Amino acid sequence: MPNDLASKCLDDIIEDYRSSLEGGVMPERALLEVEQGLRPDTKGYIRKEKGALVERITQNLITAAWLDKNNTLEGLEFKSKKIKIPARSDYFERPEIKKIFETMSEDEILQEKERYVYGMKPDVCVYIQDKFTLSVESKAFTENAMLKRILIDAWLLRQVRPNVSLALLQLENFMGGDYHELDKKIHMGSGSTHALMSYFNDINLQIITLLEGDRHPKKPIHEREHYKPLKKEHLESAMEKIKKLLD
Repeated sequence: MPNDLASKCLDDIIEDYRSSLEGGVMPERALLEVEQGLRPDTKGYIRKEKGALVERITQNLITAAWLDKNNTLEGLEFKSKKIKIPARSDYFERPEIKKIFETMSEDEILQEKERYVYGMKPDVCVYIQDKFTLSVESKAFTENAMLKRILIDAWLLRQVRPNVSLALLQLENFMGGDYHELDKKIHMGSGSTHALMSYFNDINLQIITLLEGDRHPKKPIHEREHYKPLKKEHLESAMEKIKKLLD
């Protein structure tokens, strides 16, 4: 059982989720914005609001996990900033790249190389005692095409942050397999998911699902008749998984 501080945090998550989705309130708010001329259609609003909801849930779950471990928020911080992924040094030895630099001075080459950087911004970056400890992708649902991108990003991130822990938190499962069976201790996953993961042997991605049952494209949970409750016991299970990633 979580302590009182963590339990209150989990209750707040459930209330945030309920007030955002129950009774079809999200489509109603989206329609109001369209009628007021603030948006061309409802889809963009719903996608944005769902994404923001899952990110809040993720941060509050991590907060609950930290509180359950330490009874204080001291040392925990969320930072929203890009992680710089520089070009590999051996990339500049390729003949076609050397050709780009052959008319440049050494100073110009150094300046040019500094531009060869990819800025990555994970959904949630967790810092413990000012150290980047956990990177979480938070999604309303995940399909295997999205998982492929998440795995590639995780591999890139590990090139510059080799010790960071990695997680995917999703409301609903859309990858196949049994990730939607939340009472299972060990998930078998799907064949496609395992095939993708097999190419990233050094990436241990913790997959956390919060809602029972797979996602149905024609039955979105923001619609009144397809709403799914978020249960506290499943949040507690997710919190325990996150606690292990914060060690």
